[in-house]
Amino acid sequence: MTVSQALQAFSTRPDVLYAEPNYLVRVFATPNDPRFSELWGLHNTGQTGGTPGADIRAPEAWDLTTGGSDVVVAIIDTGIEYGHPDLAANVFQNTADCNNNGIDDDGNGFVDDCYGVNVWSTNHNAFVRDDNGHGTHVAGTIGAAGNNAVGVVGVNWTTKILACKFLNGNGEGSTADAIECLDYVATMKDRGANIVASNNSWGGGGYSQALRDAIDGHRQRGILFVAAAGNDTANNDTLQTYPCSFDVPNIVCVAATNDADGLSFFSNYGKNSVHLGAPGQHILSTVPLDLGLGGYAYFSGTSMATPHVTGAVALIHSLYPGIDWRAVKNRILAGGDIVSSLDQTVTGRRLNLFGALTCSNSTILSRTQPLSSVLNSYIGRPITLSALHINCAAPNGDVTVTVSPTGEAITLLDNGLGSDIGAGDGVYSGTWTPSSAGVFTLTFPNQDVVTVNIDPDVQAGFPVKAFQDGATGGIPWRIALVADLDGDSRLEIIASSVSFAASNGYNVLNAWNASGVPLSGWPVSTSEIPFPAAGELSRLHPGNEVFVLNTTALEAYDGTGASLPGWPRSAARPSVFRTPPALADIDGDGIDEIFVAENDNQLHAYRADGTVLPGWPVSRLSVPFASTPAIADLDGDGSLEIVAVSYDQLNAYHSNGTVVAGFPVTLPFQGVNAPFR
Repeated sequence: MTVSQALQAFSTRPDVLYAEPNYLVRVFATPNDPRFSELWGLHNTGQTGGTPGADIRAPEAWDLTTGGSDVVVAIIDTGIEYGHPDLAANVFQNTADCNNNGIDDDGNGFVDDCYGVNVWSTNHNAFVRDDNGHGTHVAGTIGAAGNNAVGVVGVNWTTKILACKFLNGNGEGSTADAIECLDYVATMKDRGANIVASNNSWGGGGYSQALRDAIDGHRQRGILFVAAAGNDTANNDTLQTYPCSFDVPNIVCVAATNDADGLSFFSNYGKNSVHLGAPGQHILSTVPLDLGLGGYAYFSGTSMATPHVTGAVALIHSLYPGIDWRAVKNRILAGGDIVSSLDQTVTGRRLNLFGALTCSNSTILSRTQPLSSVLNSYIGRPITLSALHINCAAPNGDVTVTVSPTGEAITLLDNGLGSDIGAGDGVYSGTWTPSSAGVFTLTFPNQDVVTVNIDPDVQAGFPVKAFQDGATGGIPWRIALVADLDGDSRLEIIASSVSFAASNGYNVLNAWNASGVPLSGWPVSTSEIPFPAAGELSRLHPGNEVFVLNTTALEAYDGTGASLPGWPRSAARPSVFRTPPALADIDGDGIDEIFVAENDNQLHAYRADGTVLPGWPVSRLSVPFASTPAIADLDGDGSLEIVAVSYDQLNAYHSNGTVVAGFPVTLPFQGVNAPFR
């Protein structure tokens, strides 16, 4: 007799009130790690004063699986403390190169890379020891050994951790080194390591096609790229934060939540760009022993939220061997808990580890492109549309976007063709091309509306984007100019992108041709806020060159974005209050000289090769020059003079630095020493 038959039989008896199964129950898997009770992100009982249950439901998930040692995750960070007593058992070992013999035994390009590689160091070695603490903290959240009666426990108790160090002891690194780490991970995957994800708790800098291509290379190998959303309290839909903001479908971008299921005060967000949240505030995990903290510390940041998701990726692979990266990502997104504080994310959800493992009939429909709800464009320019549409692990069907007032219906497909990057990933894509001017509304099936303004007077190829954040106080720091950069007699457009609030990586010079197409070699990073001018600085390159004054340096670039010989050089006085330099050929040799106020009490002049012009700089006692010089033939003698303002005086100089007769003159008001005058 089956259980259902027995229930039916007993239910018909008059002396039986009701019949039900006698279920077998068991305790949830709880590790014996002594500091597990402090890990509110895994199991929140209110122990930190937060909300009980505002966690990822780890014990419930561990009742299904605690992980597997055949799954590998790569940590691209500051390195790891591979000898830490809570990590050592789970550190990946590239056994062919664990003999410390000074030879690249496995032929992967690195010598003795037993635990991973260090690409930050000049000699690119295998010394992956963490000299910061960040990478080790990340590692502990992902895979600190579970049930070993030591310290804490990771999301996956036994996953293997492969380290690639590209950040130095200050937590700083370069895009090129990040790419080298990604290439190393790809090589190890190609050589048989079962790498299922990389953890990327870092970001900053502008758009890099090379970095995007490296991430896409991981997609092609089935590796998820889990990235931090950033800690600028910023909207990633308007302030793109890379690598989180790349349009590559194997990226999972993670915001941080606190112990009350609120969005952490520092966390970035993005309705169409940040996928979900995870615990990231006051997180306990492993740190290097030599930090003097006893091997454990509390950190906060989206860097701490990200490894919760990376650990989830590894745990799903442990329960479902051979599962596709698409299904893993979608389980994580659809299996989360809906949390009101995360309404400005793609899913509106916080990671639920148990939900990801057991996801059933949970659907998501959310726009991912365009990022903005209001667009300005022109006739004939295609606009990319995309939406995440999934039911747990699986794609959930084509998405139709309606256009008003034309009545068009745009079908978004998940077929890997055209604007759709990857087939079967649950992201449905398509394009709409406006054929007339006007105001249009594009409505997604969830009633998410995008307004598109099509201006008939906008030249094809425009508008283009040159970023400025809101921390400039309304001051128009962004500068645009035109010049013939490639010598074809047609003008190109140069414009600065400016950021005060975010990383200096957003401070770049952009260049486009007259059709709005970026010039090869541009944008160039100026590290700090750029103030550009254009002129003729080289006979070796056709067209004009660009000269830049920024906060601390003077720089010069040819039309391909390459630095000119003799530059950069340090500015006389660091300052954010800058004005563009002035360029003019004062000696008639066909090459411009450079005149620039560097916010000291001198006006400086340089030849195009960076040498100082004879007779310069000129001084005005303790009164600084703080304006762009004007250059003209004031007296009609065929030679140019240089005019500049210093505080309340107007100054004029001959090309040899001597004062023009009759100058300086006092201005009819007492001016302010400001850059825009």
